[in-house]
Amino acid sequence: MARRRRNMSDPRWLTYEKKVAELLQKLDSRSFVEHNGKQVGEISLTPRQLDVVATGTVVGQPIKIVGECKCYRTRPVTVGGIDEFIGKLLDVGADRGILFSYTGFSDGAFLRAAGARGPSVGLIALGEIEIENGAPLAHSASMAPDSSTKQIVITEDYRDFLEQGTFLYQEEF
Repeated sequence: MARRRRNMSDPRWLTYEKKVAELLQKLDSRSFVEHNGKQVGEISLTPRQLDVVATGTVVGQPIKIVGECKCYRTRPVTVGGIDEFIGKLLDVGADRGILFSYTGFSDGAFLRAAGARGPSVGLIALGEIEIENGAPLAHSASMAPDSSTKQIVITEDYRDFLEQGTFLYQEEF
């Protein structure tokens, strides 16, 4: 089976990954956020590439959250994308995972992520991301690009996801 390679002539995906990493760092300045992390899988013993890795503490306990960024042009993330992400989370020993999608998620992807247990998976449909004067701003994936930019707000659902591993779905922060 041939491996699909990212289109290196279109850096849009790389910009998206970097902006997500920057956004996560701005949300919790006490955590360590790394873009393009590398780790050998605990199960596969194979080097794994991680778009974003955030480590820190939540309620006094160490936690590792892996973020995956999908910057597709038109199609939403499907159930296969969720399965692949959960496999990666299990392999690298992540406590939680957040899948960021520029174009949203299919119904099957939503249901699969909602049913994930150990590690929990959060879905965030997040379109254009901007960082202005140190303050993160974002457009929801369901908003038109020319819609007004919204200030990022950490919701109670987001806190519950981090602290307790409950399912998270947001179309914006």
